[in-house]
Amino acid sequence: MQNKHDPAPPLVSTAAAKRAVLNTVLLAAAIFLIPVLVGLLFVMASHRLSPRPAAPAADSCALLTNRLHDGSAAQKAQLTGLRREFREAGLATDEVDIRLWAARAQEPEALFRVSPPDPDKRWNWHLSQDGLFALAVSMEIDRFDRRDVGLFDLSGEEWAWTNSLPWPDTHEAPYVFKRHLVVRYVKNASRFALEVDPRGAIMNVDRLGAGTFDIPPPVPALPNTAGHPVAIRHGIYFSTDPQDCTLTGYAQTLLPGLRDAGPYHAGTFFSGNGLLLFRAAEGRVTVSDSLTGTPLQTFDAWPHTTNTVVTGALATSDGSGLTVFLQTEFDGTPPVRREWSVAVDVYAGTVTRSLNADTLFTKPAATETLSATTPDGRWILAVDTANALTVSPAEDPGHPSVRVPLAGVGISESIRHIAFLEQGRHLLMRSGTHQWLLDFKLARGYGGLTARIAASSRTIPPEAYQVSPASAEPDALLALSEEGYGEYAPFDPDDLARSFDPDATAPSYLALRAEFCVANQAWGYAAGMLEEMARLQEFDLRAPRINPLLAARCQLLAGLPHKTRATCREALRLFLTRPDATPRMIRYHLQGLLFAE
Repeated sequence: MQNKHDPAPPLVSTAAAKRAVLNTVLLAAAIFLIPVLVGLLFVMASHRLSPRPAAPAADSCALLTNRLHDGSAAQKAQLTGLRREFREAGLATDEVDIRLWAARAQEPEALFRVSPPDPDKRWNWHLSQDGLFALAVSMEIDRFDRRDVGLFDLSGEEWAWTNSLPWPDTHEAPYVFKRHLVVRYVKNASRFALEVDPRGAIMNVDRLGAGTFDIPPPVPALPNTAGHPVAIRHGIYFSTDPQDCTLTGYAQTLLPGLRDAGPYHAGTFFSGNGLLLFRAAEGRVTVSDSLTGTPLQTFDAWPHTTNTVVTGALATSDGSGLTVFLQTEFDGTPPVRREWSVAVDVYAGTVTRSLNADTLFTKPAATETLSATTPDGRWILAVDTANALTVSPAEDPGHPSVRVPLAGVGISESIRHIAFLEQGRHLLMRSGTHQWLLDFKLARGYGGLTARIAASSRTIPPEAYQVSPASAEPDALLALSEEGYGEYAPFDPDDLARSFDPDATAPSYLALRAEFCVANQAWGYAAGMLEEMARLQEFDLRAPRINPLLAARCQLLAGLPHKTRATCREALRLFLTRPDATPRMIRYHLQGLLFAE
């Protein structure tokens, strides 16, 4: 049947319909293109306001690199200026940093430089018994028979007080306890003790009875330094400039990051991170702290016999496990040798002996080499025939960037083997009877560390203290809560005032200074700065968190075992609240230092 209804004509067949479709398409295109155009305009405006830094010109780059390689910048001051120019030109400073580190072998590092309170007077300097404070006493005497005296805090780098006081001509090295000064001296064949409070006022003078005190022997001069020797404290040599009476403290270490790791024998091994030292001998495995040498634990691993020797060992990266490979020789014709192994689970405290031959496939090869490549493949370290350590870029190993004679940094024995530990931070160097560890990560960053310290301010900028009036007062709810400043939790006004003291030492600056002292093995001063940072953390959120293991090791090396135990105890108490966030071997290490004898 024929359809009588014709189909309707298409909508786009008319001119009006075509215009409507075209308008719709144009509107959709505008909606899409307008944000794109706005974004392009924004990008163009931002580039015009802050253009991208242009690449340094080839001529300037060549000039700087030529100055680095032609020997014109060999001293520390010259290298420091060259590093600054490299940074301004946008060039990498890796090689300059290595040269700055190696320059320390020729120039002692000045860790402290203290100007006297009054530059117009002549001054004598004395170091406290613990070395953390310096006492300046003027040579001039006023009409009341008094001298100008000042106590300087070396850890905080600030004057605790200055005052005019009656002062003895000669006295022992002063004692300082929380900025309380005690000086013992002899007058008219009697001994006295002069006590000065933290504000610089005399509290009392006690008579100690008849007696004398010993005069310490003169301090020998340190090579490559000028001035009159004053004292040696915590590995720092202090001297005074005869012209302006400035007190300067030089590091006695000859190369930052290089330290003695003790005697070597076939059963001596390190963990992959360099924190633990294992010694396997005579049936026992002793776990020790690699920095302080403190024994942490001892295992009876195998029966001690004269026909069993250690042939190798393999430690895990964190030191939680150790496999000792042994060889036992049985009498016979011919003699029978049997290799076996002992697996020590350091964290669990278990020992497992194994005769499985498959375990021997993991035994490291007993080879000796005099070159090692960093894990990132950028540097090659080697010891040449003259027993000098060379550091060369991997792309040009034939032209070393630096060459450090090991005899000049205290290593007189010939090096037979060098290798990086598993994590790649420490370089192990050993002779036939001794071994040393070089923290190469510290060496690569030493130039950057000194540059950050030079560019940092000791105090917090004043604008950091500008707070709104609403936040200046303690919150009402906080003041009433048990955790706040209410009746149940009184606060120390001195701590609150110190956090807003414009002359207080910035916690970030303390952190840099502590790292600087650790690099130069000034353990006592590093411990003092870390203790001050820990105190600041209680009320200043800007204070960086400290490494409790590093603080405990510094305190132990500074001869403060009671503070070491207190640091370990407090750290373990905090770590128990978040055991999953703390590496278990760090807890093991702290526990070992806590109970070490």
